[in-house]
Order: sequence, then C-alpha cells, then structure tokens
Amino acid sequence: MKSPKPKASKALPAYPELADQSPVAFTKRLARLTQVLRRHGKFSAAEASDAIFSGGEEVRERVAYWLRIELGRVRESEKTGQTTVRRRLTLSRRVISDIALTMIERGISKPGPNLTCLLQELLGVDRHRGELAATHSEKFEKALVFEAFYHLQRKKPPGPRQLARDVGTHASDITRWRRSKYKGELQVAIARLRFAMA
Repeated sequence: MKSPKPKASKALPAYPELADQSPVAFTKRLARLTQVLRRHGKFSAAEASDAIFSGGEEVRERVAYWLRIELGRVRESEKTGQTTVRRRLTLSRRVISDIALTMIERGISKPGPNLTCLLQELLGVDRHRGELAATHSEKFEKALVFEAFYHLQRKKPPGPRQLARDVGTHASDITRWRRSKYKGELQVAIARLRFAMA
C-alpha cells in the first residue's frame, strides 16, 4: 500500500527559484548581493561575481569566513542590546543568510567548512549542539559519581530508569553510556571517590 503524497502548501513555493518573482528580480538580487560583497567585504569585482554567480569553492570559503565574522558581531550585539545593524556597522542576518544560500544554490561543489559552519551559526545549531554536549557531559559525570558511590558502598547499582531519574536524563542515555566507554570511566570515578573519602 502506497503512502499518500503530502499536499503542497499554497504558502510555500514549489522550487527555491520561485522565491524571486521574476528573472529580472532574480538578476537584480544577485547584483545587489555582489555589491554588498564589494562595498562591505572589500572583495574585488571578480571575486564577488565568482562567489555569487559561479560559486568557485576557494572564493566561497573566503566570503563565508568574512560572513562568519559579520554574524559574530551581530550575535554579540544581540546579547548586549546594541543596534549595530541599524547603525549599518554590520550586515543583517537576512543579508548574510541570502548570500550564504545563494552561494550554496549557485555552487559547483558541496559547501566547504566555513560555509557549513556559517549555516550552523545562522540556524543556531552550533549553540544547540554545544548546549547538548555540555548537558550530556554533566549528566554523564553525575551518573558516574552516583554509580561509583553505589559500588563503594557494595550495593547493587540502580537500574537505568532509577539512575536516569537520579541524574535527570533518559534511561536510554544510561543504557547507551553503559555500553560504551562507561566501564573504564567508572573505575576512574570509583578510585577518585575512594581517594576523596579516605
């Protein structure tokens, strides 16, 4: 039995090119983005044109690196409440996003490291992953200490669900940790706890 095809939304264009209302609008937008690179990024006419129109990898990476610096300023101003975009000290997120997506759409090869990082930063994925890593590492360490304490008291370690409740995570995390490098780290945690309690 075939699964039903999702219905197309009237609010969304079927293809990315339809975001531009006409070929003239498309050309004008690319020309404006090229001017932004020349005026604000101090790229030469050939470099700006290559980045926007033909998508050469080397120049795309240089432009993406510069855009990451610009985006860093925008993010910093958002934290402090400064209006760097309104005062035209930095590019707006929209302009940065438009240039990044245009370079991907027009590119002849897959995005390089700087362009990929720029997309992560625009979408907030870098912060999300950082928060996840910090949260998981804290909970991982907490789980180790809890389990090491049980071992030192010669008590049976709690099951995944109980330990997950104690450290504030999911039982699946505990199970996954116990299958991986957990055992080696647990012995280190037991030794440290034994030393601390001596």
